[in-house]
Amino acid sequence: WNWTWVDLLTQKIFEIGAEPLFCLGYARPNIQNYIPLGMAVNPVTQLPYPDSYAAYAAEWVKHFKELGLPVRYYEIMNEPATYFGWTPNQTKLNYYVEVWNAAARAMRAINPNVKLSHDCITRKGVLEYRLKYGEDVDFLDFHKYDHYGSETWVNDSVVLARAETRCFETSSTLWGVEDARRMWYNARGKWLPVINSESNLNSAWENGTDPRIQQMLGAVWTSLVLRMGILKGLSYNVYFEFTSSASYGKTTETGGYGFGMVNSDNNKPWYPYYVHYMIGNSLNVGDLIVETISSSEDVRTLCWIHNGMLNILLICKVNEPRIICLSGLKGQLNICKIDNTIPWENPSLQTQTGNSNDPLIFNGYTVALVQVVTAP
Repeated sequence: WNWTWVDLLTQKIFEIGAEPLFCLGYARPNIQNYIPLGMAVNPVTQLPYPDSYAAYAAEWVKHFKELGLPVRYYEIMNEPATYFGWTPNQTKLNYYVEVWNAAARAMRAINPNVKLSHDCITRKGVLEYRLKYGEDVDFLDFHKYDHYGSETWVNDSVVLARAETRCFETSSTLWGVEDARRMWYNARGKWLPVINSESNLNSAWENGTDPRIQQMLGAVWTSLVLRMGILKGLSYNVYFEFTSSASYGKTTETGGYGFGMVNSDNNKPWYPYYVHYMIGNSLNVGDLIVETISSSEDVRTLCWIHNGMLNILLICKVNEPRIICLSGLKGQLNICKIDNTIPWENPSLQTQTGNSNDPLIFNGYTVALVQVVTAP
């Protein structure tokens, strides 16, 4: 074992006030490329032997316990649906759950406080099987991408509609957040937290990413996902990924810029970063959510009180001008926003002040945070 890089990364994550979720391996058909060198693969299951993988997974828990690093969250193999199928093959699902159960028992024997799960657990057929045959999980977990690489071009309105529904609401293939939590509670007596552990507008293109990820469409998509996560009670939402290279992206067939919210070529943000910046600096766990109503399907709202200040997030879902009139407020407003009036290649946050009686002019796709300086 050589933990040098892992330990440095883990310590840096804790230093910034965050905590890591480690994903151990990848349940792929060519799994030999995603497990430790020398680990045997069962020729029948095409997975590692349960006891072998359990020993490997337990070593992570043992290592961090000895270092005194409070690592809690683990996924046991990434995206196992690529192994057992999006409509799960019952035999392969059984093989996977056998490995998962063995790993979970070994990890909890060292540290009973670890939080274990795997993504794809809210898929129909997977959750039901786990409730019958699986060890307990500590959170429900999914990956959310709303434009697949295998799809032909998906227009903006479809992507934004999926932002508010897919994985959040029950569909023909997935259990929504509330239904999944209720199913686990009814069967096991526990209300589990829910984590969106990997998410972006586009999953992957065969030859590059969707170039809209870094544009205002990507910012609007991000804000809608975060809004729904807040309203549905997600515990964590992970944006995949923090940085990517614009220069490399230009060499791909799609001309996309990768998955990042920051350009690794110059460390400057793209528009989705500013969505996280606005919300992350004004909303804390435990803040009071206030009911808001929008008279238009084109504009979504979210309102909360943070440190005594009223905050209103406004999201314009259409790339057309809209005039926004606010009611129920009094006093001066501080407004920060992003929109298409500043090109996405060199985006920046726009700030202004106003009065609650004055209308707000949105020039198409917009994400705005309105703060009421004088409390109503």
